[in-house]
Amino acid sequence: MLRDFGANIAPFNENATFKVNINGLTAKVNESISNACLEVAKEGDKRSCEFLILVNIKTGEWDYQEKGMENAVGGHDFFDFLANTNNKYAFVHNHPSGMTFSFDDLQTFLVIDSIDVMVASGHNGKIFYIKGKKRKIKNKRPGGIQLRGKGPDRNN
Repeated sequence: MLRDFGANIAPFNENATFKVNINGLTAKVNESISNACLEVAKEGDKRSCEFLILVNIKTGEWDYQEKGMENAVGGHDFFDFLANTNNKYAFVHNHPSGMTFSFDDLQTFLVIDSIDVMVASGHNGKIFYIKGKKRKIKNKRPGGIQLRGKGPDRNN
């Protein structure tokens, strides 16, 4: 589950544009991601929860949607869906607090090959995104975390 641990819930800003322009994606896909940013913020605000839309980064289609819990999204159905696809997605979800990515968001982006873009859409209209090549993680610790550096608990 991906969690937004923000202490405060930002009110929905109906005047915000919720627009993104992510390099390397078509205008159609950017428009679809922008619409998804607005939708997850509206739905999350209305339902007092996190909401998720997976936008196919080739077609712009919304291939998967999920209503999460108050501070988390990405349950069993989400992982089952990703296990049965070869497509690449923009993972668009709301952060009621309007804060940036959680640790779980970053871990999901780095570990799940199908997620090529991670987007957090705040109810206040702030949008954060990460796009780019991911490096392969060779040595994983429990929870998918790779430790580097020196010391008894580190991979040297």
